[in-house]
Amino acid sequence: MKKIIVVICNLFCAYSFIACSSKVQTNDIPSDKKYFLPSETSNKEVKIDPQILEDFNLALKDFLIIKKKRKMNKIFIKQA
Repeated sequence: MKKIIVVICNLFCAYSFIACSSKVQTNDIPSDKKYFLPSETSNKEVKIDPQILEDFNLALKDFLIIKKKRKMNKIFIKQA
């Protein structure tokens, strides 16, 4: 009985594999004459406003200075 179940499962798996792997493409491949696909790409350079860049740099410096001061305070507190 167990062998029959194993054989049936194997046949089902084999049938599923064969049925799923034999699919045919139903849509035709479009012809090159009907559709134009450009071969060039457009390269756009991303530019950042200098004022925004300067503001970011100043904010980053302030953040790092505050972080450094906190670290120094922790070291000082541990030593004291």
